[in-house]
Formats: sequence, C-alpha cells, structure tokens
Amino acid sequence: MFGGKTIEPVDIPRLHKQLEAVYDIMRLGNWITLPELQEQIPEATTQSLSARIRDFRKAKFGGYLVERRRITGGLFAYRLDVLQRNPKLRYCGFEKRY
Repeated sequence: MFGGKTIEPVDIPRLHKQLEAVYDIMRLGNWITLPELQEQIPEATTQSLSARIRDFRKAKFGGYLVERRRITGGLFAYRLDVLQRNPKLRYCGFEKRY
C-alpha cells in the first residue's frame, strides 16, 4: 500500500495507523491545521501527517478531495471531503469501514 525508496516493511503498520488516525479526525469535513492535527496525534510528526493528508488524494487511498486554505503566512488548514472523489482515478485502496 505504501511505497517509496525509504519505506521499509517495519514502517507499514505505523503508517497505516497514522492514516487511520488522520482519517478518523478529518472524515467529518472540518478544517484543521497540521499543528492542530498533531495535538490529537502527538506520536506523529507534522511532516508525516502532511504526507498522510496527501495520501488521501491518491487513488489507492481513496482519491478524495482534499482542500487547502491559507490561514496566515505559511500556515494552512486542510479539509477532507469523503463524499467527493477525483473521477479520473481508479479506486483500489483505503476506505475505513465502520
């Protein structure tokens, strides 16, 4: 599911746990900044959380619409829309089932 030259098999459970945690918080569609997200998932770095948010745009992680808006300077807020997906992508991946 996760790829890249620096990803090792030992990383997969940690990354999947982060992905699920970010999804659980963002699936409600509220705007959230990386520092706010890190307050709720303190074991993850802001860089890792940013990568998980970007993952949701990929087909294998749902191809969801992820919106971004500038708060101030270099601080952005993000919103995940689980009801809208990129119609150009083939979906084959992450969907949390409840």
